[in-house]
Amino acid sequence: MTHRTLRTTPAATPLAVSRSAQRTCTLSHSLFLTVAILSLVSFTSLGAAEPPITALAFTPDEDSVVVASQRGVELRSWPELKVIERLKTGMPHVAHLSFSLFGDKLAVAGGSPGESGRVEIYSWPERRRLAVDETHDDLVYRIAWGADGAWATASADQTVSLHWPSDIKSPTARVLEGHSRGVMAVVILADGKHVISAGLDQSLRVWEFSTGRLVRTLDNHTAAVHALALAPPTEEERREGALPQLASASADRTVRIWQPTIGRLVRFARLPAEPLDIAWAPDAARIVAACDDGHVRVIDPLTAEVTADVPAIEGWAYAVAVAPDGRKALVGGEGGQLKVVSLKRESD
Repeated sequence: MTHRTLRTTPAATPLAVSRSAQRTCTLSHSLFLTVAILSLVSFTSLGAAEPPITALAFTPDEDSVVVASQRGVELRSWPELKVIERLKTGMPHVAHLSFSLFGDKLAVAGGSPGESGRVEIYSWPERRRLAVDETHDDLVYRIAWGADGAWATASADQTVSLHWPSDIKSPTARVLEGHSRGVMAVVILADGKHVISAGLDQSLRVWEFSTGRLVRTLDNHTAAVHALALAPPTEEERREGALPQLASASADRTVRIWQPTIGRLVRFARLPAEPLDIAWAPDAARIVAACDDGHVRVIDPLTAEVTADVPAIEGWAYAVAVAPDGRKALVGGEGGQLKVVSLKRESD
């Protein structure tokens, strides 16, 4: 498979250290990579240990959920969580799952830590592999879809990659350089004009999708940023053309809410534990955070208040997905644990 790659480096990028030194820095600071390696060793040497759940995604028909771990990728019924099918994947570590906005494709992202990144794209619901991309030199942590079928990836190799699928088997790619450590998260705004990345260097970066130009850097976080999540626009916001909102989850124990196109930090919630993954409810009225103490915290984005604190699993909770009806969330984490958590309010 061939790739046409353009590398875009912002003018203000600091002097880069060697690639080997960069990778050492990334590996030593990457929470998820360290846990993945330790879990894989435990799983293979002890036999009885279950690997952690690393990613979750509800299917477009809303009847099932896709679950990823070192065991691979499973399709499970919802809410019973019975295994329906196991999907074969060519990567030892799966870090993220994402359905395209039209629900006709599933992207599976991951790779071999410290060696190569990999993205596999499947048709849905046929589950036929359409393409494999190996642009990155290290694990791919996240993949985000655009409305036009384009996608972006965030990698431990400190880069973001943008893809245009004129031919999905051999898409054009542009690699963005500027982060000084591994990139943990990426999203594409609904207008398709901007992509936002975040990572271990504590920053969020806003890029112009069409050119790869760095628009601005947001550096309010004081520790690594683990996850990003876009707020679903309400009908009123669509009519009025409101600015998009974005939430970020960080090791500084905060979830911050932004208007990234103007570089504005709107408000933030301080939590008693590190949020490792976040998701918005479909009505945009709640943000759900999975934390390293196994709890799920529900945050009101209008006030930044924590409105619920629910113990979900034992140990670290790595992944959370909100059900399409907004009434429940699925949490996954250490030891292969999966837990359904109710998000119902008294008014529901």
